[in-house]
Amino acid sequence: MIFSTLLFAAAAAPLPSPLTDTHMRDIRCVATLGLVAHEQRRGIATSMRFPNVMQRGRAYAGIVGERVVKEAGQPKEVVALAIKQAVEDVQGQAIEIAEGGGDADVLLSELMTKCLALLDAEVPVEAPTHDDYRFCAVIIGLAADEVEGREGAESVNAKVMRRLAGQLERKHYRATVDQYFPEESAGSAADEAVLGAIAATTVGELDKEKRKQLELAKSGGGLEALSESVGKEKYQRCIFLGE
Repeated sequence: MIFSTLLFAAAAAPLPSPLTDTHMRDIRCVATLGLVAHEQRRGIATSMRFPNVMQRGRAYAGIVGERVVKEAGQPKEVVALAIKQAVEDVQGQAIEIAEGGGDADVLLSELMTKCLALLDAEVPVEAPTHDDYRFCAVIIGLAADEVEGREGAESVNAKVMRRLAGQLERKHYRATVDQYFPEESAGSAADEAVLGAIAATTVGELDKEKRKQLELAKSGGGLEALSESVGKEKYQRCIFLGE
């Protein structure tokens, strides 16, 4: 009886169907976003012209994978193989264009234009909070300290990072105003006393965050390679937030 029931269940289960053009389009975008995200984590300059897709691209890959498995009835292994092949196809096209004297970045830009629209529809951009800006301002500032200590006070890299940290501090202040005092950010003549209090509050928050991160860095072995200590993805996201 049990054996016959199993046979019936097997017979009733739908057979996997071929992947549709839409499935293949989405899989190709998973591959494209994955390649760009990989370069963004490494800090490759050419990848920074695109929006930050490190976290959202990962979420999009999960959504597409689950949808294709559900709609096509294909096992996860087959979908994973399709994504791997799509990555190889995009890389192969780029190499072929470059070897032919063309600009492979044009291909990536064309693909990203289409894929970013799909990504935005599935995984909308989340607005950064004043907490995000506070963390990033401190992390970039501490990293600038580390670079300056290694390369000297005239270090170009340290100066660039200090400028970025300053931008993040200003965004932290603005985001704090927007979150806690929306009437001040939207109004015409903001109360100077209120804005002064907000400025003092943000300075205090930055100082507290700095002490916290210094303690974490100390327990982790020092400020050396601070970007690695907080994770390359978090560090690169901070760079995006500051620009």
